[in-house]
Amino acid sequence: MINEDNIEDIKKYIRPVAVSIDSTDKKTHDEFRGYEGAFDKTMKGTRLLRENGVKLQINTTISRLNKDEISELLDFATELGA
Repeated sequence: MINEDNIEDIKKYIRPVAVSIDSTDKKTHDEFRGYEGAFDKTMKGTRLLRENGVKLQINTTISRLNKDEISELLDFATELGA
């Protein structure tokens, strides 16, 4: 998990950082990841990475849950700077 406690070490040792985003929809992403709040934590982590100049890579698993939003996911990843 990316947070304020480890962002300095991430900046120092890891580039780029791969982040899994499986939907632009919070509910779908949370369902995909198996727990409520996953999307919000992921977005907080991506914000910290961007604010600290860490290159971001988005990984997405395509399934029946998100197969109809591939274009949206690409646009979303681009907006995030990936």
